[in-house]
Amino acid sequence: MQITSKRNLQEVVKNEVYNIDFGTIKKGSDTEVIVNFKDVNHVAVSKSCGCTMPTIELLPEGGFNLKIIYDNNKTGVINQFVIEKVLNAENKQLTITFNLKGTILQ
Repeated sequence: MQITSKRNLQEVVKNEVYNIDFGTIKKGSDTEVIVNFKDVNHVAVSKSCGCTMPTIELLPEGGFNLKIIYDNNKTGVINQFVIEKVLNAENKQLTITFNLKGTILQ
């Protein structure tokens, strides 16, 4: 399985938990994160709250993009997560967690 993103993903546990740290940002700032998955198939995606909006885009060449957007009009501390479940080549289900952290200021 290969996971990549243009936004910094800090890996906590190999292929299981990643931190996405927005740092301190202003209200209305870009909070979009696109994570590309290769060599696995999408099973399900879930989120911790309504302020986190994940979507899946299946790619014609195989794999998929997981697009995560946090509600950038909500001020305060960001402490949410998105869980992606995938099947690898051996049909084993894997669970990958993306922890979203940061603070949005007025």
